[in-house]
Formats: sequence, structure tokens, C-alpha cells
Amino acid sequence: MAHADPAVCEAFDRFLTRELTLPEFEQWAYSSRQLELALGKRYTDLISIDFKNSHALHNVAQFVRAVYEEIRPGCLARDRASRLARGILDESIDLVTSVRLLARLYAEGNEWIPVIFYGIESELDDFPSAAQYHLWEPQALKAKLAQAQDVAHFYRVRIREAALEILRGNAGCQGA
Repeated sequence: MAHADPAVCEAFDRFLTRELTLPEFEQWAYSSRQLELALGKRYTDLISIDFKNSHALHNVAQFVRAVYEEIRPGCLARDRASRLARGILDESIDLVTSVRLLARLYAEGNEWIPVIFYGIESELDDFPSAAQYHLWEPQALKAKLAQAQDVAHFYRVRIREAALEILRGNAGCQGA
């Protein structure tokens, strides 16, 4: 049976939110001794998936979700929200990405997520996430990010308070 290693759970979540691409996840899966130890016999099941198959993204995501549910039953949404809230507070996760993912969690029925994320997300529609930067012309990106900073600055205090609220409220999810 797999066990809950925090680094493995975080990597699984980052893959499920597309913060890690399939090739990045595959490379990590093949090179991570930590993953092998956390998954035990299930590790062979993961690396046996054909990562080049046209259905690989779906198959790997299905596997990752199932294992996450096995090792931390009912905790994925709360774990994700906590990770994103910490990322907002320590500025380790792109703000646009964090707000969008928290808004999605709220829209999926997780009403314990502060509604401010859902409201702010609509103001960020025109801004690229970090994963999209390479698609932009450098000067246009710089100007767009300056606008995003203005929006973030305007909401900074409320966003940080809402992130703290998530962290205070998520202490109860223990998983397996």
C-alpha cells in the first residue's frame, strides 16, 4: 500500500493542476526514489503506463487521482488549497495561477474557499499564467505583467488574509 509522502503528494497535485507537464512528471517519476518508496508495489503500475500513448495524460491523471485518494482520502481539495495558500504567502507560486486554481476549487463546490478568489479571478482573465509566458512577445508580456501587478497590489491584503483563512481552516484533513 502506498503511503503519504508530502513531496510526492505535492508533485501529484502539481501534475493534476497541470503545473507539471506530462513529460516533466514522467521524468520525475522515473528518477524519484522517493516516489518509488512512497508507492511501493504501485510504483511498477505507474511506470508501466505508456507515457507516449495518445491517452497517456488521462491514464496517468486517473492513476495519480486514485493513488492520492488511497493515501489521503478526501484531502485533495484541502491539500491543494493549503499548498496554493502557502504559495501566495511566500510568493513561490504565480499569483494568477494560484487565484485561478482556488477559484476553480470554489466553483467545484468547495465553499470553504473564500469567495474573494472567485471574484478576483474574473479580473485576471486577460493575464497569462507563468506556464503561458513563453507564448508572449517579451515587451507585451512585460506590459501585461505590470498590469497584473497593479491588480495584485490592489487586492494584496485581501488575498493574503484569504490565504491565511484557508490555512487556518484546513488543519483538520488528516488523510491516511
